[in-house]
Amino acid sequence: DEFLVLWEGTHTFVKEGNNPYSKKVSNTVDRELRQDIVDPGIRMRYTSFQYPLFSTLFVIPFALLDYQTARLAWMTLLELCLIATALISMRLLNWSGSLFTNIVLVLFSVLWYYGARAVIVGQLSTVIALLMVLALWFIQQGQDIIAGVLLAFSMAKPQLAFPLVIFVSLWAISTNRRDLLLSASASLGVLVLAFMVLMPNWPLAMLAQWLNSPYL
Repeated sequence: DEFLVLWEGTHTFVKEGNNPYSKKVSNTVDRELRQDIVDPGIRMRYTSFQYPLFSTLFVIPFALLDYQTARLAWMTLLELCLIATALISMRLLNWSGSLFTNIVLVLFSVLWYYGARAVIVGQLSTVIALLMVLALWFIQQGQDIIAGVLLAFSMAKPQLAFPLVIFVSLWAISTNRRDLLLSASASLGVLVLAFMVLMPNWPLAMLAQWLNSPYL
């Protein structure tokens, strides 16, 4: 349950003012997950908060709600993100299928295994995928500053966004799209530094979580 990790980490940081990378968060998530597990000796995966601290921006409105209400609202948001990603992808590719074909493709994006599973476990990747597709669409439209901001926010899940960000950066250099590079770099820098004001050691705390992960 990825959303439980996101919610608990953000709730701890925003409402309690505590470290979301702390062992307390991991233990709370582990305890909550084990309530539905028959075998108490099973090894739980991904119970620690391993995201950049600015990823909490996506979850703050939900962290102010109780978990069950927040989870329902988050799943609804993810479904909308899947639909939006499919529609924008069609625009990006200049897709001109029939209305029936478009409806089938949109439904497929929500109902196929990886789409449905992403919603069920509450994956932040669904939001990040939408940001990346939007960034590509704005690049296509020549709106490099907006695209750069979106790419910076997509780094809320770096293992997903990093390859695209590197590719786009190299492409921007080769095509002299300076605004795109400056926008992405400046936006990411602002996000990192702004949250370092709130928690100066968060990059090191996140790195420690990555290094301590048995699934690295």
